[in-house]
Amino acid sequence: MNRKLVFLLIFLSILYGCALIEENSPPGNVEVPGESEKRCGDGVCDGPENADTCPEDCALPSTASSDEGTAPGILSDADVVLAQLFIDVQANREGGVGNCGQEPWGVDHIDGGDFSCQAPKYWYNYELSATMLQNLQVMPNGNENWTILGEKIGGGTYQSVSALSDGQRICAPVSIVGNIFELNAEGNYRNGEIAFTFEANPSEVATWKCDQGQGYERETTLLLIDWAIAMTGNYSDLSVMLTEEDWVSPGVYQKIITASMNPSPDNRDRVNLTIDFRCIEEDGKGIYNSVACPWEK
Repeated sequence: MNRKLVFLLIFLSILYGCALIEENSPPGNVEVPGESEKRCGDGVCDGPENADTCPEDCALPSTASSDEGTAPGILSDADVVLAQLFIDVQANREGGVGNCGQEPWGVDHIDGGDFSCQAPKYWYNYELSATMLQNLQVMPNGNENWTILGEKIGGGTYQSVSALSDGQRICAPVSIVGNIFELNAEGNYRNGEIAFTFEANPSEVATWKCDQGQGYERETTLLLIDWAIAMTGNYSDLSVMLTEEDWVSPGVYQKIITASMNPSPDNRDRVNLTIDFRCIEEDGKGIYNSVACPWEK
C-alpha cells in the first residue's frame, strides 16, 4: 500500500476518535464523579468512610471546622443527658347501686360504650394497678429550654387486676386480664416547669358469665380513663406538669395525685397516682444514679 495513503488513514482515524470523545463529554467543566471502589481516595464517600476516616472523600461542610467545634444544629454526646420516667397508677371502684353511667364510663365498654341502661344500675367493684417505665434523653433546645424525648418506646404492665361481684346479679365478671402496653412520653422544660404528654393504650378484658350459662367478653379502658382524669380532668388528655413544688432533690421530681371520680355519678372510682422523673448518669459499673438536671447547673 502507498505509504502516503497509510499515513492519511491513520490521521483520519485520530480525528474521528477525538470527535467521538468530544461528542460524549459533559458540557463545560463539569466533572464526572468517579465510580465507588469502596476505598478512601476514589472520590465517593460511601461504605465505611466518614469525615474523620477519609476527609478527602467526605469533606465536612464549610460551616464546621476543627476550630469551631460542633456544626450548628448538631448535638454532641456531652449535650445529651439521660433521664428516666416512672409512673405508678392505682384505681379502684366501690361497688354498689347507682344511676346509669355518664361519659366516659357508660357501661364500661371501651371508648365510652353504651350509655343506655335500665335504672338503677349496679356498679361492680374493681381494683386495677399498673406501672410504667421509659428511658429518656434530655437535649438543649436554646433559650434555656430543654426537649425531653424517649430513648426508645417504654412500656407498662398491670400489677394487679380484679373484679368482684356481690353474687346477686344475673351476669357478673368472673375474671379480668390487663394487657401489656406501650408508653411514649415527650416533654419540655421551660421556666421551671416540665410539661409532659403521654401516649399509652392500657386496656382490660373481662370474662362475664350469666345464670343461664351464657358468657361473653368485655374490653374496657378503666385504668386509662381514671389515670387521665386524675391528671387533667379530661379522660382523653394524657398530660401533666411538673413544677418546682414537685422538686425533691437534685435531678429528682415527684408528683403524687389523689383523686375521686364520679361515674355513677357517686364518687365510686378512687385513684392514687405517682409520677417520678429523674436525670441519671452511669457510674461506670453499670449502675445509674440521680444527678442534677442540666437546667439545675
